[in-house]
Amino acid sequence: MVCKCDNNDIISNGKEILEYKTNLSKLEVNSYKWRILFRCLTCGTFWEQQHYGGTYDEAPHLVKVSQEYVNENWGNKYFNN
Repeated sequence: MVCKCDNNDIISNGKEILEYKTNLSKLEVNSYKWRILFRCLTCGTFWEQQHYGGTYDEAPHLVKVSQEYVNENWGNKYFNN
């Protein structure tokens, strides 16, 4: 089965973000950096919600991030060692 995550690397349309979030599990919120980490329930891909301008008042977008990025920026707690 092909996952929606295979089709995009960044999503900035508000309606699309809401559609994607129905299949994402929120893992952690970093309010200091204005970031939210998600993981796809289907394929396990990591997504980070970021805000343009660095504040919650700005429009959010979802960015597909690598396991290396998650490990460096969020820690290794989401991986089986």
